[in-house]
Parts: sequence; C-alpha cells; structure tokens
Amino acid sequence: EILNLGLELEMSLKNNTNPQSALSSIRGKLFEEINLVSPEIGQHFSIGMVEEILNSMPIIMRVSKIKLVVKNGEEYSDTRIDIKNNMSLDGGSLIIPQNIIWEIKNKKDIKGKII
Repeated sequence: EILNLGLELEMSLKNNTNPQSALSSIRGKLFEEINLVSPEIGQHFSIGMVEEILNSMPIIMRVSKIKLVVKNGEEYSDTRIDIKNNMSLDGGSLIIPQNIIWEIKNKKDIKGKII
C-alpha cells in the first residue's frame, strides 16, 4: 500500500531573502532530496532527514516546525495512518507499518510558511 504524505513547514529566512522565490526554491530542493532514493516498504519516514536538508540551505535561518500530514483526495491513495500515534517516542520518525511504503507525490505537497 502507498501512503501519500505531505509536509507543512514554518521557518525564518535570512535577511534580504525574497519569501516567494525562497518558498519555491525550498520546496523544489526538499522534494528533490527526499526523492533521491526511493524508500523501501516499511521504511520509517525521518523528520530528522527533512530537518537536515532544510538546515543545509543557506537561505534558511531557522526551522520552527515540521509537520507531517496524510494527503487524501482524488489523486492520492486511500491508505491512512494516524500520524500522532505512529510517531517514534523522540518524535523524529514516523513509524511505517511493514505493508506500507510512503511517498511525497508532488512538490505541492510541501507547504511552507515564513514566520
């Protein structure tokens, strides 16, 4: 089964960074990096990996929030999981059941807010 995930981010940018072009750039880079290597069935989703990618971007001053959401609707699978109850104790990973593979299907599934 495929679990479609999305990300909701809140971050601060370094001075003189245009928020509109920054969000597009951040979304593209994050989507590309996350999808460099396809996950395996049952592989956990690492929020630490997302944080590491974001912190490596020179335009980002600070990441305040990384929230995982299950995407649903016409273009997504029907697979659902309770994110809150499937987080690791340290909050760093989403525990994925052995019969499920996660994906972030589109760049638009990554939403960002500049604070």
